[in-house]
Amino acid sequence: MKKFLIDLFTEDDNNTWCIARVSTFMGILSFIGLGISHIVMNHAFEPSEYGMGLGTLLGGAGVLVGAKAATQKEQK
Repeated sequence: MKKFLIDLFTEDDNNTWCIARVSTFMGILSFIGLGISHIVMNHAFEPSEYGMGLGTLLGGAGVLVGAKAATQKEQK
């Protein structure tokens, strides 16, 4: 499990943390946490709004990681 997480959040060299992937993961966790707290506090859940928000977050994350990969220097 530890190797999987390291592979998931690091660059190709497995030593450098990828800020795009780590920030995306933190954003998704906070989005889910805020969604849960909204349900607990307001006792209401709108699946379409939650789905659009999560889809937007994941779409933006894909663009962020793709743009970072496109501008990353090639390693020799």
